[in-house]
Amino acid sequence: MGNSFDTAILDEPERFIEYAFKNNPDISHFGEFKQALDLGIAHAKGDIDEQTIISLFDHPKTKELIKGNVSSTEYQQLYGDGNVVQRVAVTPTKMVTITYKKIQIKSHQRAGHSVKTYAKGYKKWTPAETKFLKLRKVDKKLSPKKIMAEYNQHFKNTPRTESSLKTKIYRT
Repeated sequence: MGNSFDTAILDEPERFIEYAFKNNPDISHFGEFKQALDLGIAHAKGDIDEQTIISLFDHPKTKELIKGNVSSTEYQQLYGDGNVVQRVAVTPTKMVTITYKKIQIKSHQRAGHSVKTYAKGYKKWTPAETKFLKLRKVDKKLSPKKIMAEYNQHFKNTPRTESSLKTKIYRT
């Protein structure tokens, strides 16, 4: 979102969404939306950033228009109610979709103060995370504190609690 064309798109997203749906009113997934947007804005003065296209695709107006074109199960796969769907541009031509469960935040009053709690489901360990811990424990023979520090530096997007890491290190 570095150029002024992306800023103009984000200032008036409904207008550019209409361009895409005028070009192809039967859009059913992200690839079709991106292609229709490129064809709808044929005389663009600049390139559109992938993150800008993602934000247009996640706009409520786009969701409403796509909902009429797809079945309810396809809509759930695209946007999902119980899951957060995050699209990340890996390269200019490749898109990765990441889904994970939403965190449910609950709040209540205790002694006149509002207390917020959250219920987050258990997050399974990926093979890469498990291998990372095993290699540090066995090959390098590092202490659990050093392993935790390295883990939090390496896996910044998926942090784990200290007790979770200690338990996993112990069990591996």
